[in-house]
Amino acid sequence: MGFVDAVRSCLHNYFRLRGRAPRSEFWWFWLFCILVSIVVALLEELLIDPAPAGSDTLGWFMHRADAGSGWLGIVVNFLLIVPTITVWVRRMHDLNRTGWWILLPLPLVLVAAFGGALGAYWLLAICGLGALVLCIVLLVWLFLRGTRGPNHYGEDPLAPPDAV
Repeated sequence: MGFVDAVRSCLHNYFRLRGRAPRSEFWWFWLFCILVSIVVALLEELLIDPAPAGSDTLGWFMHRADAGSGWLGIVVNFLLIVPTITVWVRRMHDLNRTGWWILLPLPLVLVAAFGGALGAYWLLAICGLGALVLCIVLLVWLFLRGTRGPNHYGEDPLAPPDAV
């Protein structure tokens, strides 16, 4: 699956949590999201909040902590969050795992944030490290080839079509 096909598939399956997504669909769509975010951040910076006169525009943009966080970036990220979650769930399905796995680090992140807010930095460190390990596990899974042949979540998206 190529770049255009992957983006088309993810946008076509905007709300679809059923089925499977191969690695190519997942990673091409992530690249699309990154490229869109960069373009939106540049547009916001150059058109909406330009650099002061006489300054280096690219340097001004690269050193802004809030670059890309304007109204256009918020709208675009809001529109892309749903297909991003659904392709991630379908990617887990391709590995014959439930889509709920993507939420695995969330409880540790929440406990770490709570511990940090209360000044319990030991809790922040332990839970933050645990969440990091779980994120690495999820990342490794995303690079693995999906289940060959049909699995609990559907047919193999990489299987050749049946000859009729």
